[in-house]
Amino acid sequence: AGDGVQEVLRAQKDKRVTVRLASGQELTGVVRDVTPKLVVIGAPQGREFFDAAIPMEKVEAVLVRTKQ
Repeated sequence: AGDGVQEVLRAQKDKRVTVRLASGQELTGVVRDVTPKLVVIGAPQGREFFDAAIPMEKVEAVLVRTKQ
């Protein structure tokens, strides 16, 4: 409950998540790396041959699938 976005993303490293940005856009992919300033999402849906580096202050929500 006391975790921030950065801690939630770190706990999901190498797992698939959806990140909602301040613009309202959502990116789904694998969490590759998390730093205080950036989160790197690998193979974002629709752009599997790319990685996305997203400024941490632009991340509004992290959606994690809990059931398959």
